[in-house]
Formats: sequence, structure tokens, C-alpha cells
Amino acid sequence: IQTDAAINRGNSGGPLLDAMGNVIGINTLVVRGTLSSGEIEGLGFAIPARVVEQTARALLDEGKIERPFFGIVHQSITPTLARRAGISEDQGVVVLRVAPDSPAERAGIESGDLLLAINEEIIDAQHPFINLLMQHPIGETVDVRLLRDNEEQRVRVTLVASDE
Repeated sequence: IQTDAAINRGNSGGPLLDAMGNVIGINTLVVRGTLSSGEIEGLGFAIPARVVEQTARALLDEGKIERPFFGIVHQSITPTLARRAGISEDQGVVVLRVAPDSPAERAGIESGDLLLAINEEIIDAQHPFINLLMQHPIGETVDVRLLRDNEEQRVRVTLVASDE
């Protein structure tokens, strides 16, 4: 969660509250300084409360956290690539590398593919690839919509447990 709530140095780990006093996240990071575009002051980030709850529950119940593994290295789509593909700049990710013998490779995903959606949930700034991926349990098969050579395709990827 991105927030402009005041987070003082050393105060990470405190609750992020909504206007009603409900805990909606745990403050983790505040960014201060300058970028080429100007000053940054008080840009904070918090882990959503539901993620903290799920993680704590898994640690208490299982003693470990298992996350789904997809098997790609990716980055946001550049404006030039988006124009060429005829899609929005904030939609999707481009696959830079596919891990050998990974779920992505077994499904036929290739370097250069533009991944657009997982189970019809659009990958964009509000719904980053990793966040959408983490919503699905290990063993689930997800439908991935992608663009390859400007042609839309669908592949099915069965998620496995990450080794890391």
C-alpha cells in the first residue's frame, strides 16, 4: 500500500489505520530524497493487513511460507513496446528470461512475450504481476493471456512451490 501518512524513521512495523481506526496495513518503508523529477517527501509503503494475516497464519500453522513459482524474469512494458503492441503503457509485463524446466517454460512462455492477464485479471500498475500471482495457491493452474508477435494467445500455467 502506498501512503502519504507520516512515518518517522524507526517507526516501521507500526499499524496503518483507515479513517475508522481499522488496521489496514503494517508500515514498512518511507522514501525521502530526490529524483530526477524532483523532491520526494514522506512517500510511505505498508504491507496490506490481509497479507500480514496470511503470512502469520502460515508461519503458525506450517512453520514456513510457501509461495507459488512461475519461472520468469520480467519488467514493466516500456512506452515504445506498448505503442508497437497497441496496448496501454501501464498494462502487462515483458518476459526477459524463462527459467529452464519452470512452469512458464512448460506452458510455452518465451522471452519477449508480453503477459497481459492472469485468470482475466489485467496486469497493470494497480494489479502488479507478482501481486496477482500470489493470490493463487501452489498447484493451481492459471490462465495467462499474452501477446507474442502482436498475436494474442492463452496458455495454462500450473504453479509449483518456490525453492526460495
